[in-house]
Amino acid sequence: MKRKVMITIIAIMSALMLCGCENESVPAEITGADVSETAAASTTVPESSETVSERASVSFAPAETEPETTEAASSETTEAAVLAENQLDYSGRDFYLLMEFTGAESLQYYPRAAKLPSYRDDDFVVHSKFTITNLSERDFDFIPQKMVLYGRNNHDSGTMIPISASDTGLVASDGYYTVEAGETVSFDVDFVGDEVCVDYAYKIMYKAIGFRDYNNVDPDELNNASAAEFEITKRSAVKNAIRAGKDFQGEKASVPSELVPREGEYSVLTHKNSYCFTAEPIVDGRYIKVVLRVQCLTGEPEIFKPYRFRLYRTADDYSSAYRWEFDLLLAGGDTPEVKNDLEGVSGTLYDTPWELAVRSDGSAEYTMYFNSAVYEPSEYYKFCYDGEKGEDVFECIINME
Repeated sequence: MKRKVMITIIAIMSALMLCGCENESVPAEITGADVSETAAASTTVPESSETVSERASVSFAPAETEPETTEAASSETTEAAVLAENQLDYSGRDFYLLMEFTGAESLQYYPRAAKLPSYRDDDFVVHSKFTITNLSERDFDFIPQKMVLYGRNNHDSGTMIPISASDTGLVASDGYYTVEAGETVSFDVDFVGDEVCVDYAYKIMYKAIGFRDYNNVDPDELNNASAAEFEITKRSAVKNAIRAGKDFQGEKASVPSELVPREGEYSVLTHKNSYCFTAEPIVDGRYIKVVLRVQCLTGEPEIFKPYRFRLYRTADDYSSAYRWEFDLLLAGGDTPEVKNDLEGVSGTLYDTPWELAVRSDGSAEYTMYFNSAVYEPSEYYKFCYDGEKGEDVFECIINME
């Protein structure tokens, strides 16, 4: 019987191998035990050949297609596209910070800041906007004046810190911002310091405690001030963002062009500036009022010495302005004393300032009052600026008859 069964099994397997009919029914005369032995035998053969080969090919498939590398590259591209050239960001455990640098220029455009004892005439200012999001479950205080911007080029190095003085035309960082849990707070910051930081910045950091005074901030009032401390040391990222901010300001600024004279104005053009002005006697000829508009054409800051604006009566006889009207932000040093002592003249008048500057777009307006009580207004024939070496010089013949 066993011999007969074995012969039958061999015959069946031979038939299967020859015709490939793997799905045909097993004959009724084969017992359950025989079927188990048959199945075991049928699976053992391919296990040692084709199946092993198939498994090997499947296990190496991810390395061939590299789906993870493609996904990572896509993610990096997306992140890079989020930030503009003049932006820089920092991700911390408890907060996210976005910095946008919007301009850089000479501090000479802000004479009230340039004359502060802590600054030099060749210092620069970097304008920026900060947006901080609190990702934690507790609030913290952020102190802008505790930030430092570092720059270095070869042997030249320097720093910039936020200006904390008010009434200078710049944003004063003279306090702190409380950022509640889950809240986003934005504020402007004007960094002032060494010019090397404009083109060669390499690091920006914030340390809430130490190395500098709090100025107008009482440390005892602060809450979790150190929670938002950060340090960005990727040199290329910091440098490129600030450089782009400088370029951004240049792109949005209009190209300086000479002034177009209005009705009744005299016009003078030099290689540095465009001037338009009116000159007229007022209060029965007791004063001569000159209203001057200036447009700097060089893109560089211009500083005028007010006493060098002059009205000439003869070749050697001239008068300087007695009283002035102007934007106080254009005057360096101390604010001139108010002198509302011209009878018949309204408005706020000032004593002669030490210097007068132009705005960052190169524009300015000054109103001058000359005392002409001794002479007839018609005797004055020329208005000029007698600049010293390196300064602008112009003159214009006038007629007030």
